[in-house]
Amino acid sequence: MFLFIFIFIFLIVIFRFYCHKHTAHQEQVIQDFWDKEQQANNVRKQDITGLEYVTLSADLIPGTLHTEEEEILLSLIDKKMLDLTDYTNTDLKLKYGAANLDELSQCEQNYVTMIRQLPIYARQLFDAGYTDEAKKLLEFGLSLENNSGSIYNTFKELYQSQDS
Repeated sequence: MFLFIFIFIFLIVIFRFYCHKHTAHQEQVIQDFWDKEQQANNVRKQDITGLEYVTLSADLIPGTLHTEEEEILLSLIDKKMLDLTDYTNTDLKLKYGAANLDELSQCEQNYVTMIRQLPIYARQLFDAGYTDEAKKLLEFGLSLENNSGSIYNTFKELYQSQDS
């Protein structure tokens, strides 16, 4: 009986030790985050005109289907787009200043919208008989190297359906 109580108390002590250790580590992580966020909020506005913006060419969109996806892509032609998926908002503020965050977020949203619409619209083009246009659109999407599985899958499906 004494051995059982001793083992039980020993396990409780070990459990408390690891709980305390984890809590202290978590508190440090949170403090580091807020320190970095405060530092990011104090960065002055940087020039973002030299960034490599993605541009969607009107030549890639025939404009003959009049679908919702086509209209969305046409609306993105004159808008700035950036692939910022590898950055957090804190990273963006540290690099370009907090004052640029809204504009950068809008550029990223435009990019994400385009990436989502490309394979859908390419499929619509292909189904309507615009095979070459669909391929060009998907090749443009692939050239962006964005790791969008839907673009790769649609591209593969179009080529496979042509081979059969």
